[in-house]
Amino acid sequence: MEIKPINRNALVISPKKAMLDWINTLSNGTDNVVIDLESHDEANVYLLKETANVAASLKWLQKNFQEVFAEELFAWWTDESVWPPMTWKNFELFCHYRIHTCVYDTVRGGIKYDF
Repeated sequence: MEIKPINRNALVISPKKAMLDWINTLSNGTDNVVIDLESHDEANVYLLKETANVAASLKWLQKNFQEVFAEELFAWWTDESVWPPMTWKNFELFCHYRIHTCVYDTVRGGIKYDF
């Protein structure tokens, strides 16, 4: 295995309690119910343009958070009519985010896009 740094930063998004409370309310006893944060350890990773520091990537996120927030909400519930307002305040209420400036590839070969 060869580990190589790549020219991307990573944005890691995971749900906060408010997100899980929201989905549990909407699920109304269906199979989509999530009990708590301990039973849900999934996170989504978004590759961002490489920057020298976290502040530059955070600036990008603050400018583009609505698209990221929409992806996160859609992963939980596809009916946009019940989504919370797409504000920065709600994004921070529903989503925990971390930005990483060092991203490494451990796989040989190109990246395959699923679209």
